[in-house]
Amino acid sequence: NAQSYIPFSSLSSPYSNYGDDDGGNYDDEEEEHYLNRYYNVSRLGSTILLFLTGFGHTTYFYRTRDYSFTRVLRVLIRINLTAVILCLTLGNPYLLYNICPLHSLSFLMIYFTMKYKSYWNYSIYGLRWKLMGL
Repeated sequence: NAQSYIPFSSLSSPYSNYGDDDGGNYDDEEEEHYLNRYYNVSRLGSTILLFLTGFGHTTYFYRTRDYSFTRVLRVLIRINLTAVILCLTLGNPYLLYNICPLHSLSFLMIYFTMKYKSYWNYSIYGLRWKLMGL
Protein backbone atom coordinates (compact mmCIF):
# COMPACT_ATOMS: atom_id res chain seq x y z
CA ASN A 1 0.00 0.00 0.00
CA ALA A 2 1.78 3.13 -1.23
CA GLN A 3 -0.41 5.36 0.87
CA SER A 4 1.05 4.02 4.13
CA TYR A 5 4.45 5.56 3.27
CA ILE A 6 3.08 9.08 2.99
CA PRO A 7 3.16 11.03 6.27
CA PHE A 8 -0.30 11.64 7.75
CA SER A 9 -1.88 9.53 5.02
CA SER A 10 -3.57 7.51 7.74
CA LEU A 11 -6.00 10.38 8.23
CA SER A 12 -7.82 9.36 5.06
CA SER A 13 -7.04 5.65 5.03
CA PRO A 14 -9.31 3.44 2.90
CA TYR A 15 -9.26 0.92 5.76
CA SER A 16 -10.82 3.21 8.34
CA ASN A 17 -14.13 2.29 9.96
CA TYR A 18 -16.55 5.09 9.24
CA GLY A 19 -19.53 3.13 10.49
CA ASP A 20 -18.35 2.45 14.04
CA ASP A 21 -20.65 3.12 16.92
CA ASP A 22 -17.97 5.14 18.70
CA GLY A 23 -17.65 7.55 15.78
CA GLY A 24 -13.91 7.00 15.28
CA ASN A 25 -12.22 6.84 11.92
CA TYR A 26 -9.61 4.31 13.00
CA ASP A 27 -9.71 0.96 14.59
CA ASP A 28 -7.52 0.75 17.67
CA GLU A 29 -4.75 -1.37 16.14
CA GLU A 30 -4.30 0.94 13.16
CA GLU A 31 -4.14 4.02 15.35
CA GLU A 32 -1.62 2.37 17.66
CA HIS A 33 0.50 1.40 14.65
CA TYR A 34 0.69 4.99 13.38
CA LEU A 35 1.28 6.46 16.83
CA ASN A 36 4.13 4.01 17.41
CA ARG A 37 5.65 4.89 14.04
CA TYR A 38 5.71 8.63 14.75
CA TYR A 39 6.87 8.05 18.32
CA ASN A 40 9.81 6.00 17.06
CA VAL A 41 10.69 8.66 14.48
CA SER A 42 10.71 11.32 17.20
CA ARG A 43 12.96 9.14 19.37
CA LEU A 44 15.32 8.68 16.44
CA GLY A 45 15.48 12.46 16.00
CA SER A 46 16.25 12.91 19.71
CA THR A 47 19.02 10.32 19.48
CA ILE A 48 20.59 12.02 16.47
CA LEU A 49 20.44 15.39 18.22
CA LEU A 50 22.00 13.91 21.36
CA PHE A 51 24.87 12.42 19.35
CA LEU A 52 25.54 15.65 17.46
CA THR A 53 25.57 17.82 20.58
CA GLY A 54 27.78 15.29 22.38
CA PHE A 55 30.17 15.29 19.45
CA GLY A 56 30.21 19.10 19.48
CA HIS A 57 30.98 19.26 23.20
CA THR A 58 33.73 16.64 22.86
CA THR A 59 35.42 18.48 20.01
CA TYR A 60 35.12 21.78 21.91
CA PHE A 61 36.90 20.32 24.94
CA TYR A 62 39.49 18.67 22.70
CA ARG A 63 40.30 21.88 20.83
CA THR A 64 40.16 24.49 23.60
CA ARG A 65 41.10 22.50 26.75
CA ASP A 66 38.61 24.70 28.60
CA TYR A 67 37.39 22.66 31.58
CA SER A 68 36.39 25.65 33.69
CA PHE A 69 33.37 25.75 35.97
CA THR A 70 32.17 28.86 34.12
CA ARG A 71 31.91 26.84 30.91
CA VAL A 72 29.86 24.15 32.68
CA LEU A 73 27.46 26.73 34.13
CA ARG A 74 27.00 28.47 30.78
CA VAL A 75 26.18 25.24 28.96
CA LEU A 76 23.82 23.94 31.66
CA ILE A 77 21.97 27.26 31.83
CA ARG A 78 21.72 27.40 28.05
CA ILE A 79 20.30 23.86 27.92
CA ASN A 80 17.84 24.18 30.81
CA LEU A 81 16.76 27.82 31.04
CA THR A 82 13.84 27.65 28.60
CA ALA A 83 12.51 24.43 30.12
CA VAL A 84 12.69 25.84 33.65
CA ILE A 85 10.87 29.02 32.61
CA LEU A 86 8.17 26.97 30.90
CA CYS A 87 7.81 24.74 33.96
CA LEU A 88 7.40 27.70 36.27
CA THR A 89 4.98 29.64 34.07
CA LEU A 90 2.81 26.73 32.89
CA GLY A 91 2.99 24.57 36.01
CA ASN A 92 4.31 21.55 34.13
CA PRO A 93 6.73 19.03 35.67
CA TYR A 94 10.35 19.38 34.58
CA LEU A 95 10.51 15.84 33.21
CA LEU A 96 7.83 16.71 30.68
CA TYR A 97 10.65 18.36 28.73
CA ASN A 98 12.69 15.14 28.87
CA ILE A 99 15.27 16.19 26.29
CA CYS A 100 16.73 18.84 28.64
CA PRO A 101 17.71 16.51 31.50
CA LEU A 102 18.97 14.02 28.91
CA HIS A 103 21.26 16.60 27.32
CA SER A 104 22.38 17.87 30.73
CA LEU A 105 23.37 14.37 31.83
CA SER A 106 25.10 13.73 28.52
CA PHE A 107 27.07 16.98 28.79
CA LEU A 108 28.15 16.24 32.36
CA MET A 109 29.28 12.73 31.40
CA ILE A 110 31.34 14.11 28.53
CA TYR A 111 32.72 16.91 30.71
CA PHE A 112 33.91 14.60 33.48
CA THR A 113 35.26 12.06 30.99
CA MET A 114 37.27 14.70 29.16
CA LYS A 115 38.45 16.43 32.36
CA TYR A 116 39.58 13.25 34.15
CA LYS A 117 43.24 12.77 33.26
CA SER A 118 42.95 15.31 30.45
CA TYR A 119 46.50 14.61 29.30
CA TRP A 120 45.21 11.25 27.99
CA ASN A 121 43.04 13.13 25.48
CA TYR A 122 46.10 13.92 23.39
CA SER A 123 47.88 10.58 23.44
CA ILE A 124 47.49 8.00 20.67
CA TYR A 125 45.01 5.72 22.43
CA GLY A 126 44.05 7.67 25.56
CA LEU A 127 40.90 9.37 24.27
CA ARG A 128 39.77 6.17 22.56
CA TRP A 129 40.01 4.25 25.84
CA LYS A 130 38.19 6.96 27.72
CA LEU A 131 35.33 7.11 25.21
CA MET A 132 35.01 3.31 25.12
CA GLY A 133 34.68 3.39 28.89
CA LEU A 134 31.95 6.00 28.65
